[in-house]
Amino acid sequence: MKTLKLHCLVHAPFENEGYIKDWIQQNGHQLTYTKLYCNETLPASDSVDGLIIMGGPMSVTEEKKYPWLKAEKQFILHVIEEEKPVLGICLGAQLIANVLGAKIHIAEKKEIGWWPVEIIRDGILGQPQEITTFHWHGETFSLPENSTLLAQSKAIAHQAFLFNDRTVGLQFHPEMTPQGIEQLIQNCSEDITTGAFIHTAKEMLAQTNHFEQNRTLLFYLLQNLFKNTVTH
Repeated sequence: MKTLKLHCLVHAPFENEGYIKDWIQQNGHQLTYTKLYCNETLPASDSVDGLIIMGGPMSVTEEKKYPWLKAEKQFILHVIEEEKPVLGICLGAQLIANVLGAKIHIAEKKEIGWWPVEIIRDGILGQPQEITTFHWHGETFSLPENSTLLAQSKAIAHQAFLFNDRTVGLQFHPEMTPQGIEQLIQNCSEDITTGAFIHTAKEMLAQTNHFEQNRTLLFYLLQNLFKNTVTH
């Protein structure tokens, strides 16, 4: 694989790229960032080979509270229209869905902690299987037009989708590291209420046996998503 110029959109200092950084380093790619919470300027869309959009505590609809969301959405849409690979995780997936015309709404049930997701279609996420993965979300999205549903869970019907074979949205967090979970608990503890799909902080931290399977799924996804990318 050629060396790629990948760009990461970061919405909060406690939600970083996690295991994605391991894959990028192992494959010798370049990684740059826009820290939107610091009001950093977005690059030109034609200066990057691919885009990674991280999670965050805000909603895609909060443009008045977070004015940078409007420019970010335009940037994401430009990269998609240029047919470059795009991966969005949690808020990132919701942003992709939103710019593609789908609706974002409050979920009937929050998912926070380690919960199973069923991969229902063979392809960019691997073979159909059930994987216990990490969640931290109270909103969900309708499927963008002409997209393909890749995964679902008992709480959330739309866990992953593929658009134009180059854009992937994941509601769940395969990139999450133990340190990342600790950071979320420290910064978003008010989200840990009671519910059928909400773990306690202690339960989240105790389940250390899922990281390797999630890392494997993530690496498989990244390898497939970026393998045919044309570089500058």
